[in-house]
Amino acid sequence: MAQNITILVVEDDPILKNLLGRTFSGTYHVFFASNGKEALTILKEHTPSIILLDIMMPDMDGFTFMEQVNTHPEIAEKHVPIMIVSNLGQQKDVEHAKELGAKEYLVKAEVSVEEIVAKIQEMLSAGQSTNSADNGSVEPAPVPMQSPEQSI
Repeated sequence: MAQNITILVVEDDPILKNLLGRTFSGTYHVFFASNGKEALTILKEHTPSIILLDIMMPDMDGFTFMEQVNTHPEIAEKHVPIMIVSNLGQQKDVEHAKELGAKEYLVKAEVSVEEIVAKIQEMLSAGQSTNSADNGSVEPAPVPMQSPEQSI
């Protein structure tokens, strides 16, 4: 991956932000936001290649962030794919995220950082080959259960 790929990580957990920052360092340019309000501010100035979005955050949660993105034409027209990485794993949450435009939904307890990176690469490759075509399908990624030290 080249340095021209930018990821916006919207996550309030400082440990996870640090881990993702170290993982992406040297591969991607990364912006960090601790909530949806900060992320909206960043999106007004920059267009990331992909957004990694938590749902449960203070000030503005991930669902509200996606609603705001959809109602601001100057942001919505950027068509930035959103990957949810959340502790919420209920089907209703996945469906709500899909309705709001999420392209991928991963449950933190069921995924490793390496799998997140692989999904990012997959989404970026798919976006380049299909020119942001949407197949309308968002499901939690099937991943094997892992021990706590392997999951994020």
